[in-house]
Amino acid sequence: QTRLATGLTNLGVGLGSVDRHQKALDATQESVALLRTLLRTLAAGNPAAHQANLATALGNLGAGLDQAGRHPEALEARTESVRAYRELAARDPDLYQAEYQRSLGALRREYEQRGMRWEAIFHDLDDPPVGGGMDGGEAGGSVRDEPDG
Repeated sequence: QTRLATGLTNLGVGLGSVDRHQKALDATQESVALLRTLLRTLAAGNPAAHQANLATALGNLGAGLDQAGRHPEALEARTESVRAYRELAARDPDLYQAEYQRSLGALRREYEQRGMRWEAIFHDLDDPPVGGGMDGGEAGGSVRDEPDG
């Protein structure tokens, strides 16, 4: 089933690249549904592998939904993808932190482009990335405008 889900994800990407967007969206939605089922039922063996595949498929689903003009659903899928990458990065920063940072940055840009400035600024601040802020520095530091002396 994992191979089928991966194949469906890849099929969705391929169909999208030849402008068969509805077929691509159908394949990707099927992949996401299958991966969610796998994550619920088979995750005990290797949850990270299934969650990483789901995060990728959700990102692709977001792109397909956006292409179809279904922007709110696209944003929802991409947000879920970022959450999955955040969980993966918390467990294995060396493997997933870069992808988490990339997908979080892209999601924040998308919020900004849609006129959702506050969502762009505050998205994911309740649970900061592993190792602190976007630059990988220490968490907890802040800049304050206080008078000297």
